[in-house]
Amino acid sequence: MSEQHLPERVFPLRLAPELSVCSERYVHWLRYLLERLGREAALAAWQQAMDHPGDALLDEIVGGDWRADPGAPVDVAARREAALAAAFGRPVEGVALDEARALVEGLPPLPQVRRLADLNVRQEMTTYRSLHLLFHGLALLVEALLDRHGKQGELLAYNALAGWAAANSGGEMGVDEFLALFKTPFDPATRMGAGLDYTLVRATAGEVVLQVQGCAWARYYRQRHPRVGYMLACSMDETNYRAVNPRIRMQRTITLMEDGPGCDFRIYALDE
Repeated sequence: MSEQHLPERVFPLRLAPELSVCSERYVHWLRYLLERLGREAALAAWQQAMDHPGDALLDEIVGGDWRADPGAPVDVAARREAALAAAFGRPVEGVALDEARALVEGLPPLPQVRRLADLNVRQEMTTYRSLHLLFHGLALLVEALLDRHGKQGELLAYNALAGWAAANSGGEMGVDEFLALFKTPFDPATRMGAGLDYTLVRATAGEVVLQVQGCAWARYYRQRHPRVGYMLACSMDETNYRAVNPRIRMQRTITLMEDGPGCDFRIYALDE
């Protein structure tokens, strides 16, 4: 299990850029659920996620040792307003801009970070804690969909995740460039580098084989959101890879998330 393998490493998390993406993700999910479920059912699930009781770990993270971020400042509010205007310039299922804003701002961690005077700050943080800060709210929303809609809710969540991946791939990357990302150790000053322990088993021009022994995503979701961990952290891997380059494929037969001894990744490219 991941808890036995992964040491506690930290990386510098920049809050403002992460919150901007978190807000934009919520806007995407809100519009999608309204379009698929209609107003009443979508807002019932959203309200269930917002009504979750207080969270000591989230409060501890937000109240932690934030320091001024030396990077370029990011206007989180402006980014959120731009996303809201694009999605809710006209009401969607009766939800207009002001109501959409209140709903987006009601999911963690957006209510909790209001206590911070400046969002352009950074904190040395473990991958586990960063996942709780940024994905706890989404996990609550997906759990509410499962509670209320069962298999339909699961499929809706998969489609929302895939839509977000397609819209935010960052543009196509060449196969060689993409595979090269896995042939050298991940930067330890990133969430991925701090949160994974893996061995490069084999690397060729068109294929990379990895064995993951420790994973902060598996540890986090197994402990805090076990029903939705595989969906949120594992199921979108190949979808994300294909969004970067449609020739990329992935094979994987075991995962730590599913209580396996590791994760066996084979990432390869189809011929032209």
